[in-house]
Amino acid sequence: MMCALAFAVACLAANCRDKKKYWLFMTIGALFLAAAFRHNGITGVVPLLAYTAWRLTGHVAHRQSSAVKLFGALIVAYFLGLRILNIGTQHVPVVNMTLVWDLTAISVTENRDVLPVYLEKTPGPDFVGRLRDHWSPDANYVGFSEVSPFFAPDKEKIFLKYWGTTVLHNFGPYMAHRVHVFRSLLGLTHRVNFAYHEGIDEPNPYKITFTFPNLMQHIMLPLFHKISKWPVYRVWLYVVLSFFLIYQYFRDRYISCDSDCWRLLPAVTVISGILIELPLFIVAPSTEFRYSIWMIFSVVMAAAMIISQHHKASDSVE
Repeated sequence: MMCALAFAVACLAANCRDKKKYWLFMTIGALFLAAAFRHNGITGVVPLLAYTAWRLTGHVAHRQSSAVKLFGALIVAYFLGLRILNIGTQHVPVVNMTLVWDLTAISVTENRDVLPVYLEKTPGPDFVGRLRDHWSPDANYVGFSEVSPFFAPDKEKIFLKYWGTTVLHNFGPYMAHRVHVFRSLLGLTHRVNFAYHEGIDEPNPYKITFTFPNLMQHIMLPLFHKISKWPVYRVWLYVVLSFFLIYQYFRDRYISCDSDCWRLLPAVTVISGILIELPLFIVAPSTEFRYSIWMIFSVVMAAAMIISQHHKASDSVE
């Protein structure tokens, strides 16, 4: 997803230098891939797709209305394309895993079982006590040894309504849980959670043999934990930089009344990163650092474009 979004931004940057429209058509294709790779990709796609529609209608009369219509048509085309891609595939309720995790967090905090009866639970006494022992505030999969997040498709709408009602009745514990998750994602806690699980080195149905467990276990992981203390791994810094870059764009636009594509693109890029990061407050299934990579890379790309812009301006002055 990140690679597709980055390629889309690169195509848009190329179009700012070279006005040929095939860069914009390549952008549309890359953004569709980004939306197809991950469920939350669409939130990051929206601002970049809107910007692409704006660029494509640059020489059309009534540009604003034309851009809005083109943007709407592209969204419909993306929706239909994703529906076609999903024909014949098996539906896996991925979001339900996060919602079950929310309910287990409430159960552990309130010391009572708030999970619906149709979820498969490990039999035995003191379910909540066992759930507390096998539950983690940083990852949803840990507690699934005691309760399964999977259930019949006809229960999904019922479960979503049940989740909403339970959250409203236990809003304090729910918010405490999600605030912890989001603070950890932003790097506001003492540790960075890496997406490495021991099980990846075990025999698997694909018969893939991993020959580097000792390298990973004894060299790479200690290195990761050491460098994770560096400021570059604090996602909140990139969020602050994002808002600063957006502020800088509007300030420059107000001062110079100049809204050319090269000035606007960095702001649109970091808005894409913000719109992928913010929904994680509700939907993040763990505190793993990898969920914030587009937030980080969008800032890196935007900063590179601004530096390039200033470098070109200084060269022209000389």
